[in-house]
Amino acid sequence: MTAGDDGSATTARDAAGRLEEPCRPTALRRSGRHDVNVEDPIDPDVLLDPDVPSGASAGGYLCTVVVTPIEGEPVVVLEGEVDLAAVDRLWQAIESIPDDRAIVIDLGGVTFLDSSGLTVFLRALRARDGRRDAVVLRHPNTHVSWVLEVTGVDQAVRVER
Repeated sequence: MTAGDDGSATTARDAAGRLEEPCRPTALRRSGRHDVNVEDPIDPDVLLDPDVPSGASAGGYLCTVVVTPIEGEPVVVLEGEVDLAAVDRLWQAIESIPDDRAIVIDLGGVTFLDSSGLTVFLRALRARDGRRDAVVLRHPNTHVSWVLEVTGVDQAVRVER
């Protein structure tokens, strides 16, 4: 049995050429945002706690979504991790903005942005007939700016740094 370069479990063949059962490496594996101890079994009851709403941890939501008026215009203010768990609340906030107003999203408090969040930004753009100035992303930090640039989203919507 061997572990892949990224720490993932791999299989090996025995002397007769049959695949052996995969094993898990015994070290911590870095997954980007978290250290995962692959020795510990995962308890599905902890992951799928029915008392914790979708997109929340035991300590609360990892992303807050608030629509607040700033200088008379509604602004969607995001803080925390914008990922799959947050997109439903984000879309609800975007839908609450009247059609004759620009969708302004303040990213100043965003610590993580994945493709789910990017998809919502582009969905908002489509909802406003693709008008570039109809969706405005404000105050992205360096990491979020990089994600917007690498994916080309900064070319589709207006970004105010």
